[in-house]
Amino acid sequence: MAEVVARGLRFHVQHLGVRPDGPLVVFVHGLVLDNLSSWYFTVAGEVAKRAEVLLYDLRGHGSSERPETGYGVADMVQDLDAI
Repeated sequence: MAEVVARGLRFHVQHLGVRPDGPLVVFVHGLVLDNLSSWYFTVAGEVAKRAEVLLYDLRGHGSSERPETGYGVADMVQDLDAI
């Protein structure tokens, strides 16, 4: 499991199909009970054949850290920017 510390929190990330000259595609999973595996085991592998792919578990989801606060849209945008 790959981890990145961003904004003081530990995030579970997966980085596929590294292509320095190609596009970056970021997959963001849904809320409630979801995590990055919903993309990892479906379309991410195919997309990684053509582009660099970044998948990550949102704060409080999957294997990412679960802080007590910070679950607003602005927080999640800042998390993605930091990752």
